[in-house]
Amino acid sequence: GSTVGRLLKGNGFQATILDHDSDRVRMLRDNGLKVFYGDAARTELLRVAGAEKAKILVLCLDSPEDNYTIIQIARKQFPHLKIFVRARNRLDNYDFLNKGVENIYRETLGTAVNMGVDILQAAGMRRYAARRIGHRFEIIDKLSTRRLAKERLKESPTFTIKEALEREAELL
Repeated sequence: GSTVGRLLKGNGFQATILDHDSDRVRMLRDNGLKVFYGDAARTELLRVAGAEKAKILVLCLDSPEDNYTIIQIARKQFPHLKIFVRARNRLDNYDFLNKGVENIYRETLGTAVNMGVDILQAAGMRRYAARRIGHRFEIIDKLSTRRLAKERLKESPTFTIKEALEREAELL
């Protein structure tokens, strides 16, 4: 979350960070970021931090359950907020999608794709082609994830993860 905050601040946007680690709060404040100490699942802390006037809520907690708890609170108390959430992996991504969350970012997807792009380049592929394939892969993965999330809700899924992965390979 602090990386997102730094990126926003560096581009002229004010971000307010909530954290329950006092050492981290001190370090972030020392680096010029606006930070509140405490549990973001407390409505009063969200209010004091400015959720009523904010446009966007970014959740980057390690626990998907904690992220979803805060999403529920925000939807009830601050329904105007556009919510962005970090998911640990594809399974958490499915759960967030199935709970109506739209803006989900898997922790390892970007890093894995960047690594794959670098490996394609090291193996001899031209830089532009490798980046284009990496971007295409991310788009296909996001579409596949949405489809598989819906399948997880069905008693009798119409296709499997294996079939989805085979389809992804065909599209690349």
